Amino acid sequence: MTILNTIILGITTSFIASLIFSFIFTQLKPKIKISKVISYYENSFKIKIINKSCFSATNIKAEISYINFFDVPNGIETNSAKIELVKKDFFALAKFDKNSEYATYTYRLKTKKIENLREGLNKNNREYIRLKIFATHSLSNIGKVFEQKYKIEDIVNGDFAFGNTFEII
Repeated sequence: MTILNTIILGITTSFIASLIFSFIFTQLKPKIKISKVISYYENSFKIKIINKSCFSATNIKAEISYINFFDVPNGIETNSAKIELVKKDFFALAKFDKNSEYATYTYRLKTKKIENLREGLNKNNREYIRLKIFATHSLSNIGKVFEQKYKIEDIVNGDFAFGNTFEII
């Protein structure tokens, strides 16, 4: 084997190994599932999230905003107003374990008392609630942003059931 062939073989195998490592590593990102509805129970609105990953999700930050639209010359722009959460940052969400006694892989984001959330959404069909969650994978330290939008019809009376479900009871 010539020196040129050895160099080309070394570069090629290094490149392929890097691609495989990058592919595997990028698969190690958080897998957070967000409920498609908002529950209204005991004068607060709740949104349930579930960590579906085999690893913990860490450095979790949540933000809920009321998004409305207004007309400007030649178009439409958006305006957002934050909705306060009881707890918007938390350290970790345990790995998914369907046999967990306490379902520590789930969390219910709870708003502070809001009287007029439904009224604001009723005014115009264009308005919505937007939830954004940032989480980091505990092994790879790769972060990901998750987003869910809610309309007035997505607010349901009741509370979320225990465990690996988004069912409202």
